[in-house]
Amino acid sequence: MHRWSWIGLVVLSASAIAHADGACVRGSKHSSHVGLEAASVRFCFEPGGLACYAVDLQTGALAAGQAPAGTDRPQVMPAPDAPKVTEGEADITVCRHDGSACHKLVPRGLVDPGLGLVSAVNRTGALAAFGTQAAHRQSQVETFDATTGKRLATFKLPARGGMCLFLAFAGDTLDITQSECGGPDGPEWLATRTGKQIAPLGGGSPIHSNSPPVHVAGNTYAFAPAAGNVVVLQDVVTGKVARRIAIDRAGDADAATLVGDATHLVLVYAGARAVVIDVATGNVTHRPARRC
Repeated sequence: MHRWSWIGLVVLSASAIAHADGACVRGSKHSSHVGLEAASVRFCFEPGGLACYAVDLQTGALAAGQAPAGTDRPQVMPAPDAPKVTEGEADITVCRHDGSACHKLVPRGLVDPGLGLVSAVNRTGALAAFGTQAAHRQSQVETFDATTGKRLATFKLPARGGMCLFLAFAGDTLDITQSECGGPDGPEWLATRTGKQIAPLGGGSPIHSNSPPVHVAGNTYAFAPAAGNVVVLQDVVTGKVARRIAIDRAGDADAATLVGDATHLVLVYAGARAVVIDVATGNVTHRPARRC
């Protein structure tokens, strides 16, 4: 039996939630710098300057935190040993986290100046992908071995799928989204580095992810849509969905960001609420916070 198939779901009522008296969250409803630590989830809002907070995973206590240095506003904080990626107008340079062993990667296809460069690098820095256009403007994906600079494959995407692309890696598996620019979300699916389709994201009940894939264990990754109403655990090699965990949105209308590890999965809602899923027990706990 798959280790995820037995996970149950327990939702704690609001009356059972602890948080610091008088604490409140200020800022816009667009979160950034979301990250999970051993005992807390951290996130920031930008009301002109970054306002950052931490929520204790066990108690729900809210505390103000220090704003990260720098001008970048990542949705999710990268791991300290994540590869360093520098984007040019039509290329990327991939280095180790310490800035060594760099390789410049240049796609052959057209990089649309209006859409900008679409690229992704996997967690180990071994694989990279570009979303470009062929001569007849059909969208395509080009993949590279980022450690050598060698091109691995070029494959075309469905002609009617739209020109706007989003790429991410879940391990060595590509997560591809293709949509009409400015329109609703288009199809999102998992594919091999050579373009073989594995499965729709979410399987028979597809979803459109709003956060980078979260590694849970082995080939299992977690995904969540912007609505934050479900978390899907999916094997990114076989495409099999191991578990769908429904989340009570409690009337929220703000986008959610998913972070996590083998112990916890956490949805951080821009409306100042976090939902914590304990991987070992399957318990789901709501951690609300009052806005200032």
